[in-house]
Amino acid sequence: MREIADSIKSVFPDANLALSYGWNWGSSTFAAQIKQYQNKNGRFWNNASIHDYPTHRNADAVFNDGFLTANKALDNYTSGSYFSGMTGNTWTNAKLLITEFGVWNDALNSTNYSGIYVAEYFMRLSQQAQASMIGKHHIASAFKPVNKYQTEITAAWQNQTPINTDALVTGYTIDSEGYGHYIVNKAFKSSSFAWKTTNNNAELVPKRDGGNLPAIYATAYKGMNDRDYMLVTNKTANLHDLNIHLDGVLLNKKAYVEYFTDINPANSITATYTDSMTADLIKLKPYSVTRIEWLKETAAIPAPLATRIYSVEHKGNAVSLKWWKRDIATTYTVSYGTAPGNYSQSVLVNDNSAEITGLQPGSTYYFVVTATNAAGSSAYSNEVASRAAIPAKPVINYKHEDAGRISIHWESVPFANGYRVKYGTTPGVYTTEIDAGNVSGYLFRKMQNNQHYYISVVAYNGYGESESSDEISATPVVNRPWPPYLVNASENANGTVTLGWTPSDSTFNAKFNVYYCPTPWNDNNYHLVGTNISGNTFTDFTSRSAGYHYYRVKAVSQVGESQFFSMIATVNKIKS
Repeated sequence: MREIADSIKSVFPDANLALSYGWNWGSSTFAAQIKQYQNKNGRFWNNASIHDYPTHRNADAVFNDGFLTANKALDNYTSGSYFSGMTGNTWTNAKLLITEFGVWNDALNSTNYSGIYVAEYFMRLSQQAQASMIGKHHIASAFKPVNKYQTEITAAWQNQTPINTDALVTGYTIDSEGYGHYIVNKAFKSSSFAWKTTNNNAELVPKRDGGNLPAIYATAYKGMNDRDYMLVTNKTANLHDLNIHLDGVLLNKKAYVEYFTDINPANSITATYTDSMTADLIKLKPYSVTRIEWLKETAAIPAPLATRIYSVEHKGNAVSLKWWKRDIATTYTVSYGTAPGNYSQSVLVNDNSAEITGLQPGSTYYFVVTATNAAGSSAYSNEVASRAAIPAKPVINYKHEDAGRISIHWESVPFANGYRVKYGTTPGVYTTEIDAGNVSGYLFRKMQNNQHYYISVVAYNGYGESESSDEISATPVVNRPWPPYLVNASENANGTVTLGWTPSDSTFNAKFNVYYCPTPWNDNNYHLVGTNISGNTFTDFTSRSAGYHYYRVKAVSQVGESQFFSMIATVNKIKS
């Protein structure tokens, strides 16, 4: 695992790495082993990550079971004591990243109360300084396509024909869990912090294994735009009047609300409702989640957040830029110059795109954008560059040959708008040219098996085409074997190393070649230590020093070796 982290950091030095501790803290042997490693060797990761399904309980048979389980989970898995337990298993001030979260309870799934649970779980974690990010597992359980087009996709794959996606009727439906996400997400993504929020409602709802939970839960958020927010859950069948006090002063300006509700919490949510009124007239509906918004005073509207340039098109003596729109921005300034971080020229625009002209041929320019309103200007956006010249020659660095298909990959070229792929059946003679667009790979379909093809790639922009890449040859073949998976390595009592693996379903009766990898991420330095191995184990009898050693495996048949190596198997040898 350390090797993977080091590899990522070598390319992205500022990368934030999260290490998964499994499913929980207190009873996790894996978490204890990680803590032991951390104490001995230090951390090579930045965040603590777990999979969190606190409502998962197979014993819940009817809705009320799920209701009690959800209330217990809200109390137990978002509390200060929960985060103290996390700290004990990780480190002081560790940031929690939940890579998987969901309901996963047959008695609770797709009910109104599952949406309430999801919303309040997020709201409660927003009050915890150590909660960093929550990832929804299997988002299709919350937002589902109207039509999956499985028949059309299967036919296209079988016939190797493209799909005209513009002709497909698309859309999605939202499940009850999804409505919980939907209501709270706008407040979360548009605010900078959560205010401490209390309420004077005394109602309680029961939770599993005894005890109770407050029936009303509320959090307020300082918006990063022209409004502030409040989220409120009501876990009862009662209708409640709501008064909002900010620093003790009753809020009575116009408010905008969006909510879902159902008098029966076991029903599914099918829609949200919107309304507006003065804030002192808001009512909390039965079994509901409500988002309330109100406009700030003009003087309180902040300067816009920094934007991000996401599109750069390199034109002849010009460049077109697009960036994220900021709703409270009134203008944007594009600043640029011929040295990174040094911007001697600028252009003021009203929209979130611009074309900058008059660039000098052969020069490289660096661009940033600021968003501005009456309160001030944002920080600079990310910096992007454009060179007023033909792009450099691409390098094809990968090919894969399969039955009727060839896939290639090339290294992306700075300042390219796109790439053209050229190929034919004679070296240097290209009878077909394809505009692949601004991507770094291409899949050739319906190719003739056992036919040699010769392929080259050029990059292009507004100044013209690059020099052609070095030509490669590729030949589609039938039944090329795939590498095995679940490769593992362990040291034996005599210091030898035994490897095991699981053959792929597409092995095609192949045998296996085993490679020793002195530098695991550089396959130019691999040594073949076992050839044409039958079965799924191999023992390396080579005398090797104590410490970490690495192995990979390929399948091999009369067609040739698998194009890919297996995953890396690591063993920490004790004996020399």
